[in-house]
Amino acid sequence: MKNNMLKKFVSVSLSVLMITAAAGTGVSAASAGNAPTSAASVYRGFVTDMNSDGTIKITGYSGSAKSVRIPSMINGRQVTVIGRSAFEGLTNIDSVTLPNTITIIEDHAFKGCTSLKSILLPYKVSSVNGSAFMGCTSLQGIYADSNCKSFTSVKGVLFTKDTKTLVAYPAGRRGAYTVPSGVTLIGDHAFSENAALTSVNLPKGLKRIGFNSFDYCTELTRVRLNSDLQEIGTGGFNGCWKLSAITLPDSLTKIERNAFSGCRSLKAVTIPKNIKKLDFSLFEGCTSLRYVGLPIGLKEVYSNAFERCTSLVSVNLPSTVKHVYSLAFTDCKNLRNLTVRNKDAFLDPIAFGGCDALTIYGKKGSTAEAISKKLGIRFLSITAPGQSISDVTAENGRITVKARAVDGKAPYSYAVYYRSADSERLIPAQKFSSNKLIEIDVPKSGNYVVRVMVKDGFSRITHTDYTVKVD
Repeated sequence: MKNNMLKKFVSVSLSVLMITAAAGTGVSAASAGNAPTSAASVYRGFVTDMNSDGTIKITGYSGSAKSVRIPSMINGRQVTVIGRSAFEGLTNIDSVTLPNTITIIEDHAFKGCTSLKSILLPYKVSSVNGSAFMGCTSLQGIYADSNCKSFTSVKGVLFTKDTKTLVAYPAGRRGAYTVPSGVTLIGDHAFSENAALTSVNLPKGLKRIGFNSFDYCTELTRVRLNSDLQEIGTGGFNGCWKLSAITLPDSLTKIERNAFSGCRSLKAVTIPKNIKKLDFSLFEGCTSLRYVGLPIGLKEVYSNAFERCTSLVSVNLPSTVKHVYSLAFTDCKNLRNLTVRNKDAFLDPIAFGGCDALTIYGKKGSTAEAISKKLGIRFLSITAPGQSISDVTAENGRITVKARAVDGKAPYSYAVYYRSADSERLIPAQKFSSNKLIEIDVPKSGNYVVRVMVKDGFSRITHTDYTVKVD
């Protein structure tokens, strides 16, 4: 009996030792058959996890190879997903071969792989996050297998198969790029963190610029928007440090938060007539922004919309504006004039922190006057300058402008700019001057947009745009 008990004790002890040893070496019941569990494991440098359907996701790489070949099978299971940030920041990798089993490439999968020059997506790929190749500063081409049903490549730029959505642009491409006709959507992160892109032409028919589409394109100086564009998504041009001018088309109905935040070279912008709100942090940190034109129809200025716009001097809120939210103009240290045309417009008491030079202009008995007194901000009931053009004519290749100011405080000065209707670049014809008669000799016939700006004795600025045809 003692022998039997001894045998049982030895048997149980050996079992415990085996289980303990298995735990210490990462072996499990599932791995006895060489199949990974839902817990992460490592196979030849590839950190893996199991998808819900039993296939394998690559979640990391601990190897040192410059040329990486991802296996199609690991321990008898197909590799189908390149996971979030799986190869992020691996600067030594210069080539990656993806197996035909891959169907999904998640966000940031190859972000910051600065030596990667090109990549071929296999034919089964059905989902690619636009941020997958952000910051790959040597990447010249993103190609799709010709049999891929979801994506296609046009000269190394990745599109959906129907070519209506631009999915990803190689971050190593330098210079200018013209988006092909037929594209209706610039996908989320499509150009994000391309530090070599200098200008972009967007085609007629494009409807939307997606989430962070041009985020931190730090060399981008020029973007030509089309007349069909309806929406600019959150962070669309966030951090485009060198973008100094942009013409927003009247077709726009939505500009989402942070769309131009951090555009520290942007000097002037006119908001289109169909925009009803200036979203959160829309122009935050645009430190060169000196002028913003706001349309009749605008209703709300959201929090932080102009925070740290340190060059902003004068803002005219049209009569349709009902609410200016907290921190909207925080730290606009050179903002001297804010005109509030709506008697009932509510100005949040903490909308103007750090605006030490500010004077608010509005109507007697208005909400603006009450809040000004509460905050100790100077208030004047003098109407801001209004219509600034009395007559624009064109004859024999010359545009003639007769300018005049309405309301405001004398003396007045005028600045005149013009551009052809198919260009976004405004050409100065006269900087601020008391001259009221301005003549412009244009180089060719066609339609032109003329902008006349008037500045009154309080340095408040407004403008009017006119379109004129030159024969």
